[in-house]
Amino acid sequence: MANTEGLTDEVVSSMLAMPSPDEERQLHSRKHAADNHPRFPQRALARREEMMESLGEGEMPAARVIRASRAPKIHSSAALKNKTQNIDIKEQSITPTPPAEIMERTQQKGDSDRPTDSVANKNSHRPVIISDSIRERPAEPNNNKSTSATAQPKKRESRFKQRQLKKGGSTNPTVGGFPSLDFAPVGSLTRKGRMAQGQDSSSTVTSQMSSAQSTTQYSTKINQSTSPQRANDIGNVNESMLANMSIDEIRDGVEEVKSILSAESIAFLRNRAKQKRNDQVTQQKDVPAREKITAQNNDVGGPSLTKEIELELEEKKVRKGKEKVAELLSKIRTPEDMDLAYNEAIELGLAPSLPTSSLESTNDKNSTDERNCTLHTATSLLRSTSFRQRLLGARSVCNILEEDVKAMLIERQRSCFSISTDDRMSLQKSYPPLLPVAIRCILDESLALAHTSSGMALLSQGLRSIHCLMKLFVHPYHVVNVNPSSIGLYDPFELYATSFMSDISHVPSGAELYPPTTITPIEKSGTNGSCYRADSSAASAESDAKVFYNDPPWILLSRMRILPCLSDVIAFLSKDVSSGGRIQVATLQSICGILAMLAVRLPGAALAIANHKGLLPFLASYCLSPRPDESGALFDTQNVLPFLILLCTLARQSKDVAGLDMPFDSIMPHLQGILCLQTDNENELEVQIWSLVLLRILVRYGLAIEHVQSLISIAAPHVAVQKPQNTICVHFLSFFADICDASNVIQSQSGSQLSSIPEQDNSLPMSAVWLSSSVKSCTTSLPALLRDCSSDDRDSVLKMASSQLRFLSSFATAAKQSTTTASVPILSKESCRSVIEGILESDLLKHALETSLGWSYRASWLEVDDESRAIALENEAIACAFVISFMDLAANFATDNVIAPKLLVAVLSVLNNVKSQNGELAHTNGNNVHVARQSWFVEAEYSVLKYLSDIGAGENGRSLILAFAVTLVGRMNVGHEALAYFVFGQQDLFRVNGCTDLFRSLFLGELSVASRDRKEQLEHSAKLFNKGPLNSLRCTADFSTAANARQERFFLPVGTTWIWNVLSSTITSGEAYGEDQGIKNATGIVAGALSLLMQLEVSCPLQVNTGTKLYHLCNVCLFPEEILRDDTIAASLSLLFSQLCGVPSKESNDFVVVRDFIQECFQHSRLSRAKKATDDEATDTDPSLATEKLLLDDEMRALDDFVGDLCESFIEYGGQYVFCARFMRFFFRHDFPTKITKSVAEKLLPILNLLSVEDETRDSLQLSLLQSMKGGLPSMDSSSRDSSALLDIFAAALKKVNKLNRQDYFYMLSISFLSRNMASSFQRCECGLEAMKKRLSGVTSAIFYDVVLTSKQLLCDKSGTKESMVGRVIERCLDYSANFQMQDKETQKLWQWTPSNESATWKMALDLLDCVKDD
Repeated sequence: MANTEGLTDEVVSSMLAMPSPDEERQLHSRKHAADNHPRFPQRALARREEMMESLGEGEMPAARVIRASRAPKIHSSAALKNKTQNIDIKEQSITPTPPAEIMERTQQKGDSDRPTDSVANKNSHRPVIISDSIRERPAEPNNNKSTSATAQPKKRESRFKQRQLKKGGSTNPTVGGFPSLDFAPVGSLTRKGRMAQGQDSSSTVTSQMSSAQSTTQYSTKINQSTSPQRANDIGNVNESMLANMSIDEIRDGVEEVKSILSAESIAFLRNRAKQKRNDQVTQQKDVPAREKITAQNNDVGGPSLTKEIELELEEKKVRKGKEKVAELLSKIRTPEDMDLAYNEAIELGLAPSLPTSSLESTNDKNSTDERNCTLHTATSLLRSTSFRQRLLGARSVCNILEEDVKAMLIERQRSCFSISTDDRMSLQKSYPPLLPVAIRCILDESLALAHTSSGMALLSQGLRSIHCLMKLFVHPYHVVNVNPSSIGLYDPFELYATSFMSDISHVPSGAELYPPTTITPIEKSGTNGSCYRADSSAASAESDAKVFYNDPPWILLSRMRILPCLSDVIAFLSKDVSSGGRIQVATLQSICGILAMLAVRLPGAALAIANHKGLLPFLASYCLSPRPDESGALFDTQNVLPFLILLCTLARQSKDVAGLDMPFDSIMPHLQGILCLQTDNENELEVQIWSLVLLRILVRYGLAIEHVQSLISIAAPHVAVQKPQNTICVHFLSFFADICDASNVIQSQSGSQLSSIPEQDNSLPMSAVWLSSSVKSCTTSLPALLRDCSSDDRDSVLKMASSQLRFLSSFATAAKQSTTTASVPILSKESCRSVIEGILESDLLKHALETSLGWSYRASWLEVDDESRAIALENEAIACAFVISFMDLAANFATDNVIAPKLLVAVLSVLNNVKSQNGELAHTNGNNVHVARQSWFVEAEYSVLKYLSDIGAGENGRSLILAFAVTLVGRMNVGHEALAYFVFGQQDLFRVNGCTDLFRSLFLGELSVASRDRKEQLEHSAKLFNKGPLNSLRCTADFSTAANARQERFFLPVGTTWIWNVLSSTITSGEAYGEDQGIKNATGIVAGALSLLMQLEVSCPLQVNTGTKLYHLCNVCLFPEEILRDDTIAASLSLLFSQLCGVPSKESNDFVVVRDFIQECFQHSRLSRAKKATDDEATDTDPSLATEKLLLDDEMRALDDFVGDLCESFIEYGGQYVFCARFMRFFFRHDFPTKITKSVAEKLLPILNLLSVEDETRDSLQLSLLQSMKGGLPSMDSSSRDSSALLDIFAAALKKVNKLNRQDYFYMLSISFLSRNMASSFQRCECGLEAMKKRLSGVTSAIFYDVVLTSKQLLCDKSGTKESMVGRVIERCLDYSANFQMQDKETQKLWQWTPSNESATWKMALDLLDCVKDD
């Protein structure tokens, strides 16, 4: 049989509908006797279908078909020949057919279906099927070219052409007879014949006539061309010659040209030829169109048909482009063909240039371009009507996506899974826009063909591609790796469960990680609810694909119907398995991975997946059922592990999911069977570990309690030998600790809350008896474990010791809750104390404390530098788990005066070392830490702080512990509310001068009673960390109300500057307590915050920028006067300002302080919140691409608003307070924008004298003036000159203010600026002197006299520094004898600065300065 590759389904069906040769002869004899055609026998149809299906992918047919056929003349440049004959033929075809002739043709219809003579067969142009198994015999050349067109017989129309004409489609759907796309643009999701539904044969004939006319006119133009057009004539002749050459002749000619010309010359000629062809095509389309329009306008009498003809020409242009695309796609057979087709499409202008993938290295540009070309071409093939092309495209797309996922995981591992590697926005540009939609449609199609081997391969590749796309474009926190062994145990979420051994899910909710969308879900239709609407409009497909790149799980659930689709996939796979088949490992992993990431995105999706009868039941049966293989293994670990990780992900979402009978309760026998096995390799060990993780989750909910006894019996042989090499023993001991915690919860709760546990089941109360032997083994084996510890196996010893300590601590806590001593054996206190003392004597505790407390005193996670820490993530998690377990055990048995002092010294020693290492302020690039890592560090630091608070650290280390607690609270995240509540509840920790109770009460109220949502979140967090009864293991609670836009649902995180934010908060009216009581409470809160900050800044400064601190401190001046008049607040403000600005800045320059001040002001302003809301809504734009100028304008506006409020409060009541005057001086620093300085000077113009501080020391005044000056003389210290606008501000203020004295701060500041500029201009710039003369015009004679005499002193000073300059200014202004009014009358007369003698006085001043220059 012939190869059917490249044929559409319609063509194949028509071939099947034709009878075989034997049956055709039998039917032909009875053809005229019957009116209707006989039905084709079903047995022959079935036999043909069976023969076609038996031909697998890539196989060759049974025989080669050699035939003679004429090459198609579609789009051939040889059509330029014999224009006249072609035009005559087309004109005859357009002539209306008489009715008689139509009747005659109707009568001859029966005979027209078969060839009548050899001439008809020879001249019929049938589509040429391109295939290696069909050889084309060269056709004989037609020597009768002069034969008249009217003498040739009419060609028989093919069935394909007749069907297309009947549908109203085009007569030439594709070039060469390959109907691959039916004019559908690649990726546009249009159906077959969609672009040609409104066309008929007459329109096609009209377009052909127009083409023929344009060809004739173009030929006439060539013959009539002048000498400048001969180059174009030569090109046309060459095109005609190429049309008559064979492919081999063309290749030989190309090789000959390449051997003669250089590569640059060939590239130049190709570009010129391409441009020439484009110009010729444009001329061919424009000239006949204009002539046709003119002729029709002359005949019809108006431009009524102009628009229709233009549309027709445009459609023809688009149609030809699509035909060329279809021709290129029809040639693709191998992956190498895709690159060739894409390169040719780019040369023809049919394909856009592709962006570079961000996953590839920029150095390997060639491989990146090849990858992009292959991906886009393969995506185009996904919508081909040829099944083998779709299969080739799906395989290529799947391979590329899997390589991209590997590259992404390697990059994230390199950055320790930091959130800063989230490059999804830039990654979207390197993928085709409609790729997700095309792959989703492949799933629907593959289900219909899954009974074949090729269909099954297409199904597997579609699932793998969807899985890879989800990994690439879901938020990094929502990536679930169901095959950990593929990348190693480096994912922090996996380490949190397997090394840190905690079951809390710290994955943020989807509402926080994904932008909102306006697309509504698709309603269920009456047809197949699992099929995605592949026939939707192009706009709908584009919008769905766009949302997929932003939020893949949401679009898969809401519009792409992924759950019903996966249900159908699993239903088919179940049938295949029942017939003896096996599911590919990659397919199973993709299904489990897709379901796991959907469950993480939406907790409701997890419940829907667990309740779906077509998803988990078969997966549980297939993955967990014993299937002995050739190696003798009872379970296939490659199938079990992905399903277990899926179940763990589902169970963490809610107790409702974990409490379902299917699959969790029904799989208990399988889990017990897995744990009974003796592991022979790492894969089997990993399966047992995740089985125990799942059991831990169920026990945390209070489920699977009836299986505790059997599980403890199974664990007995595994925990008998507690050595570091026994990895599974670590997880069994952790599981025992969870059993004790569950027993403790049940014993501490009332009977009404234990309805889920049967009364007759005493498994938990009896569990302590069953675990007594394991407890004794821990107390006896742990000291020996510490003695034998070496540096090589230190991490494995830490892991074993952490699980043992946690088991001992949980067992001891449960023993305290026991009401009788008979049911629960009491753990020996002496044995536990000996264990604690042994750990204190070893080096394990110091190593673990240095690792777990290494990021203490960092105010923000953005200041963490992973490059400086050569510690693996797994070792971090193990060390933190060890510290938590040890501190919990010490809190039970080491609070006396014997062990507690030793432990306190060890902890404070580590904290002092960490504080000295992290003492300097670190400016980082925002490399945020993974949320799971944040949690294990926070929990470890909290356990240390909790123990120190319990035993009391004393006054010596209280400041160190206070700074430790303040930085810890600043780094807490959502879910740590219970930990923060404990910290704020420590009265001794926040006690400073007995005024911090209101301060603590403020934060305790924000955590608990500020709103109903916050109260529910606090209760949920307490149950997570205090081992209470849970409804979910997620870090966020299941809120009973919808989110309120006006009220923030979560209090945490409070951020780096949370304690400073108290000073910049808003004081509301005291309606609840009365006005007086409200002011009193606000005064106590502000005073408490200032007292704590004073203690921290003096003894242990926080790592916060000085400019940030000053901004929040300035906000105190905006509080009501009733608060500012408090003596404690006034004293604390003055001391803090002196601490921050009373000494030279610790930063590299004052510019850093001012910059940080402005940035914090902008972040705290309403403009920042409005801009953030705008950026959140505009999800199409990248915020990092915002222009710097726009950001600076926003900062300037925010700073201007803030300064305006400060000036108003200073004028109203702040001028009477010294600290307010010091804050207003701060804005005269030279690094502030001139606009701000001018605004302050103008608004405070009437009271500029109030900027002076009474009884201010000279050193303080000099420092304040120095901080406002850029430098001394520019010629001496190379400092920059002051702007003219700034000098005009001081000069204008001196002209208008009459209350200023020479001893005032602002007067000295103005003299400093003006005298510096005059001295500098005298040395370098005459134009500057003229500007200075105009600037000083209008000031008093005394001011002019001080400016000139001070300038003279500056020129006389050889150092020229700003310190000496400011010193000269202060000396002169404070010297009463140097006052202009104290000079003799002659001097006063000479220095009169009035409009009448300005020139003489100015000349005298210059002469005075010139004398200094001569000296």
